[in-house]
Amino acid sequence: MAVDNHRLDDFTPHVYVSRDYGQSWEDLSGSLPQDDYVKVVREDPRNPELLYLGMERGLFASWDAGRTWVDIRNNIPPVSVRDIKIQQEYNDLVIGTHGRGAYILDDLTPLQELDRAVSAPTGTLFPVRVATRWQFNGRDGSLGQRTYAAPNPPRGAVLRYYLHGEGDAGVSLEIRDALGQPVRTLTLRDAHAGVNQTEWDLRYQGATPVPGQPQGGGGFRFGGGGGPMAMPGTYIAVLQGEDWEFEQTFEVRGDPRVTMSLADYQAQFDALMKLREMGSEMNTTIGTSASVGEQLAELADVLLANGERALAQEASDVKLAVDSVEAEYLRRPPPRMGYRQRPRVSEEIRSLTGRIGSGDVPPTVAQLERLDQLEGELREAVDAFQLLIDTRVRELNDKLGDYPRVMTGPRVIS
Repeated sequence: MAVDNHRLDDFTPHVYVSRDYGQSWEDLSGSLPQDDYVKVVREDPRNPELLYLGMERGLFASWDAGRTWVDIRNNIPPVSVRDIKIQQEYNDLVIGTHGRGAYILDDLTPLQELDRAVSAPTGTLFPVRVATRWQFNGRDGSLGQRTYAAPNPPRGAVLRYYLHGEGDAGVSLEIRDALGQPVRTLTLRDAHAGVNQTEWDLRYQGATPVPGQPQGGGGFRFGGGGGPMAMPGTYIAVLQGEDWEFEQTFEVRGDPRVTMSLADYQAQFDALMKLREMGSEMNTTIGTSASVGEQLAELADVLLANGERALAQEASDVKLAVDSVEAEYLRRPPPRMGYRQRPRVSEEIRSLTGRIGSGDVPPTVAQLERLDQLEGELREAVDAFQLLIDTRVRELNDKLGDYPRVMTGPRVIS
């Protein structure tokens, strides 16, 4: 029971609990700020030891049934908290304030299970609630100040975990499918002792990038960065330490506003996975082409400096041939001015990937036909480059004697 006595000039906190149906009461206000008064107190429906309390200037919680209180206001201003509700479907804490609107603390699971996490000898991965493939619609920025909307919750699956700090430096978090196959390894940035949060955007690992470019570089023109979206179904989050492992199974669902069958999701996923593998092969070929071109340029300089003019000219000619194949088949040549130059196979792969992955819709017949065509164009491009490697580059290597050979795999040019 919360007692607000400030209208009688009593600005001290009053909160009580009765365990015998009101015959006697225990004062729980001892560790609260003594210059503020209580407006509301609520018991957590899943953990009776966990209490939430609103005061005239903030929000508190107790993990020991009110014996001690902790300020959990975080980014909420020091405002009067008039009511508190626990939204049980999503397990969110909702507070209503005087003059500052409503605030929502998403997913109370870490608070409800904090005692267990703290007492566990290892790190802890908290249960993960259902993740939804929401379809988002952007609004034009010209509305100015006419409307206001608070930030949405993070997209995808929100994963929260607890670390003790000592010995947790090698912690990793991986997403696997229902069969245990790897889907994505998440980067745990700024992990620290206590409760941490990271998000999985529901995308698989993206195509292997061109060496020297970040994962997802060039990405999906229309569908966002990364790999294909995960299908609705069961997934496993695995938190691993040096000598321990903890996992949670959770569900991914489609946007409930979207009518799409599992077969449609599967068709979209299969097409995007095929495009991902095609993109990986193309990016590897582009990386090899760039590496071979740089080596040939360096080799021509070395040969010329040593008086090997004929070999130097041949190295330069082979480099021109490599550049020509890359520009004709693999990717737009510099200055790579987008629509001003016709797309090559790599740009076509990215474009089709973006179009198929741009929403919760199955691929069209035309898109699947284009996918089949692109498979043939990819083979033609890779074969054209491989033919150049097997003929002119190999012939040049055979003539180099004691000079360094051109390596035909990706490498870092020093």
